[in-house]
Amino acid sequence: MKRMVGLLALIFWLWPAGLAARADTHALTSSSRVYMDQERKTPSELWIAPGRSWSKSGNRILISREDLGVWWSIDPGRGSYREFPLKETKPAAAKAQADMRKLWLDYYLPEYERP
Repeated sequence: MKRMVGLLALIFWLWPAGLAARADTHALTSSSRVYMDQERKTPSELWIAPGRSWSKSGNRILISREDLGVWWSIDPGRGSYREFPLKETKPAAAKAQADMRKLWLDYYLPEYERP
């Protein structure tokens, strides 16, 4: 958990610098976790540039490309990857609001008492 919080803090700290800088921003970090008196260290590496980023933590690589509209999750140990589309954020006014009364009426089947 500490590793994730530290990595997120590093990303939020470097993200504005990565957007403002013309060159790439590169960061190397290392985190450790102690479990049952054994310490496990995990190095992390992060590259940020305008419109793209690359991060490696443990045996997982994440690549984001805004110009292509996708991001990849790569597992070199398995030799596999997954590709996901980047979601575009829409203004709150543009989102269609479902009419809850109509949804409620579609699922409501009343039981009537028979005389």
